[in-house]
Amino acid sequence: GKARLQGIGKVIALDIVCNNWDRLPAIWENEGNSKNIIFGDDGTPIGIDLGVTPINETTFKNGYDKYMAKVHQYISSAVQNPSEELPGTKQVRDLITMCTGYDIGATGSIAIQEGVIQGAKLFAVIQPEAFVELKTG
Repeated sequence: GKARLQGIGKVIALDIVCNNWDRLPAIWENEGNSKNIIFGDDGTPIGIDLGVTPINETTFKNGYDKYMAKVHQYISSAVQNPSEELPGTKQVRDLITMCTGYDIGATGSIAIQEGVIQGAKLFAVIQPEAFVELKTG
């Protein structure tokens, strides 16, 4: 249902923060790997095999700027056009259809985008120092 699709969106939000590019193709140019998402007994989506691909802003300025532009475009489009299926989410929808034989439709994609926004809001309140502490602590 809708809550499960929003949960997939929250996994995408985590993937965006970590630049985990190989699970779901929302902002990345790949086919995705549906084997890296499972569902708990209650139906909650769980991301497995999390990869963290940092992009050093100083060393890889061009790549960092391109990535941040993709993130900004995807998130801002989801916020500004809440009833429009975004191309990246359509790719996720196509992956779900290919793997399950069931098309969640544009309504399902929009629920995924709602989850991305919910997840982004959760990450937005974390102070950057907390990530540094994770790395060094």
